[in-house]
Amino acid sequence: MIAISIGTYHYLSKWREAHPDKETACYISGPTAVLVINDDTPPKEFKEAKTYDVLSSAGPLQGAFAAFQYLSITEEGQPLFEQRHRELHKKVQPSSGLHGIHVLVPRKGHQYVVMSVWDKETSYQYHSVPLVDEHFLQKGPHSLFEPSFTKVYHEPVEDREESDDV
Repeated sequence: MIAISIGTYHYLSKWREAHPDKETACYISGPTAVLVINDDTPPKEFKEAKTYDVLSSAGPLQGAFAAFQYLSITEEGQPLFEQRHRELHKKVQPSSGLHGIHVLVPRKGHQYVVMSVWDKETSYQYHSVPLVDEHFLQKGPHSLFEPSFTKVYHEPVEDREESDDV
């Protein structure tokens, strides 16, 4: 199970420091931070955290850059989406800078997340072929899929310096 919580970097990094036993990743974009937690139970401190089951996954959660593609998929379209994206993790190619990919199925609602983890932002810009089947992004009156959007985040400088020391 993956939980994603949004808040201030200060608060999320303090929580992360207090829970070194948890597999986490923290990213920032301007004043907003996002914390990704891989654990069997969602943290009680994050009442607004979104929880997901993992459909397909490869590679780490943490990297220098992450893109979160949010896809709203109707109930009728969910089986098709899941069937087509069960093997998406096979697209991970460290040589292109793509180090991890995680396809997340919402426990509540219909907003799926495709989280891609990159070595740097330029790798994402140059090599980010569409990870999701293009017809899932098409709009129309009889579409099974609603418009998608992507949010991008960077690893905080403090985290990058710590990983360089290891």
